Amino acid sequence: MRRLLWKEWHERRLWLALWAAATVVTAALGIGQSGLGAMPEAWFQLPLALAVIAGLGGYGSELKGERATFLYSRNISWKAVLAAKLLPGLATAVLAPALGALAILVFSPPEYHHLLTPGALASGALTVAGFSGAGFLVGLGCSIILHGLAGSMLALFIGIAAVSVYGFLLYEVLGISSAEISVMPAFLAAPFIALAIIARFGIALSGAARLRRFLLVLLGLFLLCLVIDLSPPFRAYARSLVHDDTYTNTSLSPTGHYALVTKTRNEKSSRYFLDLRNGKRYPAPAAIFPNNGATSWLNDDYLSIQRDKNREPSMLTVVRFTANGPRTLTFSGLDFYGTRYLLSPDAKRLLLAKWDDLTVCDLETGAQRTLLRLPRPPRRLPRAKAKPTPYLEDYWWQANNVVGYLDPVTKKRILVRVSEP
Repeated sequence: MRRLLWKEWHERRLWLALWAAATVVTAALGIGQSGLGAMPEAWFQLPLALAVIAGLGGYGSELKGERATFLYSRNISWKAVLAAKLLPGLATAVLAPALGALAILVFSPPEYHHLLTPGALASGALTVAGFSGAGFLVGLGCSIILHGLAGSMLALFIGIAAVSVYGFLLYEVLGISSAEISVMPAFLAAPFIALAIIARFGIALSGAARLRRFLLVLLGLFLLCLVIDLSPPFRAYARSLVHDDTYTNTSLSPTGHYALVTKTRNEKSSRYFLDLRNGKRYPAPAAIFPNNGATSWLNDDYLSIQRDKNREPSMLTVVRFTANGPRTLTFSGLDFYGTRYLLSPDAKRLLLAKWDDLTVCDLETGAQRTLLRLPRPPRRLPRAKAKPTPYLEDYWWQANNVVGYLDPVTKKRILVRVSEP
């Protein structure tokens, strides 16, 4: 056994050392293991990844050529080989977080020392040990299926894909969310089960034979999950545990007379307009609320909604609130990123301003009129000396029916009267 342990340390010492070092360093810097018993920070993913890689290399040396056959021809049991594979990684999973707890004590500021109780440090170390130890065991289970580090990673990805496909099918076909799935964690047991079966009966088989056994284990767990998830007792139990994930978001008009209410449940949204003065609700058509759009209040009676940025040209929808309910107007030619809105003083017109275009939208009739369009400069050869392209910077409402702007070339103030419709 001593020689087997020396062999494992000699083959995997680099990854084990990197795993331990990453755990201690991230803990000392305060970006990994927590000293307050809380969940580890995001940088904990680095030692976790190294733990998985250390496990993925576990049975790599035995799967080369006829090494497994030669190894088992000696007076060595498969249990001793498995124990030699497990012990270095499990020891690292325990010792590295313990050293990380000491690093937290040494490098944390003195004012935090009274918070670093033995119980909190032990809780944080156990959390990290559990995560990294589980990652190592999953990697070790995958290492016995296909030859080499790449083959071990492929087996790991097969297991992850099986979990994702199973959850996707149940959600899309039956509407069962991941929170209602019973034994999804059982898929993580597939590498352990395959590890025990192949280590005992099939390590000397071909890679295809080992992969086939692993896939049979995955299929068995898939069927077990399906039977449990669809059983009436578990369905009732799952529904009793799942919280009502309903979120309400309210956008109020400037004076609080109107509101746009969005309710989201199970990733599906519904919207309605609400007149807060009398409590009346008005439906908000889903077609005017694109996924990539944006909403903003122009004033108390107008809500503007930008259309999908992936549509060219984009659209602008303006919802006007009247005594008879909301009225919708749609205007075209919008630049999703570069258009600015200016409401006229009497709130009857909307100026859409772009770098080369001024357009007035009548909020009474829905008509549009282009007041100014700068000519685009001709294309020049790459070596030609190009002049800076003029663009509109300053524009304003001079009066209810007069728009002013600064000419980008002459820098003179120009006023344009907006004719009545």
